[in-house]
Amino acid sequence: MKEDILLRKLGYKLTLTQRKSTLRILILGPYSPPEAKERLKNIREYLISKGYKNTRLVEDFSPRKELTDEQIFRKSRDKIINWADILFFFFLEEALYDSKLMGVQDEVAIVCEDADKVSKSVVFIDNKIKTKISRQFKGRLKNYEFKLVSPFSQTSTKKEAS
Repeated sequence: MKEDILLRKLGYKLTLTQRKSTLRILILGPYSPPEAKERLKNIREYLISKGYKNTRLVEDFSPRKELTDEQIFRKSRDKIINWADILFFFFLEEALYDSKLMGVQDEVAIVCEDADKVSKSVVFIDNKIKTKISRQFKGRLKNYEFKLVSPFSQTSTKKEAS
């Protein structure tokens, strides 16, 4: 039985065909600057292309509709608590200097209220910003035992590909 690395990382023992098409994955991360949002969309499309058909960004639930800050918070909270089976939180290098990572930290805080959701969450932090994330927030991630992954930053990936 071939298991997908994503499912293994999250502790699922089912085969690809048993879970892939029904697993609901919610991608959370900064939408600003535009490069960060584009990167999240690319991640979503990649996962969909690999068979994870129910992969969404929060904005996918309200396309082409301008939401207030309060509506955005409520929509994120609702999808985190009531829709997602798996949560991917992305702390992207592109958003570091726009102070846009605070929203992602708030979304992580929502998950801390539910041990089951924590166990089904993965936090991705670009290598280049690992040292710039606050120690208090890193402490929260360790305290609640979030799964942490440090993928190559987009910049370093481009350099290595050359």
